[in-house]
Amino acid sequence: MFPLIALAAISVASSIAGGISANKKQRKADQILSDRERNLKEWYNSEMNMPYLDRADSRAMLKRIRDYNEDELKAMNTNAVKSGATAKVAAANKLNKNYSQTLAQIAGLGEQHKDQVRRDYQARMDNLTGTRYQAQLGKAAGTQNMISGIGSSLGQL
Repeated sequence: MFPLIALAAISVASSIAGGISANKKQRKADQILSDRERNLKEWYNSEMNMPYLDRADSRAMLKRIRDYNEDELKAMNTNAVKSGATAKVAAANKLNKNYSQTLAQIAGLGEQHKDQVRRDYQARMDNLTGTRYQAQLGKAAGTQNMISGIGSSLGQL
């Protein structure tokens, strides 16, 4: 009788130790998921709150239009000097139009970028939620297995 009790006690202790070990691993996995979620939220907030004109692609577009307009202004000034006329008003209108078109393009690209960030964020959050759900299912199954193991061990007595 004593060997059966000892074997059952060992089996119960083994089930409990396995449950504790699984619980530690689950807490570590939960922490990893929480860190991923926090990093994702930080990324989302930084992308959504960044003024689009501060992005490298926007600055590059503005630089290109400034360079183009400077070249265009030089050419217009050269032509005006050659013809003896001043075309400053026409030149200013053309340069302003170039800037306004570029800014409109940048605004459109900014909205496209934010839409893409929203889609990426939602997809990644859905993925994390699914992973958390699967982890919870695994935790429940692990607890059930531990309880079954203890019950089975005690049932042998």
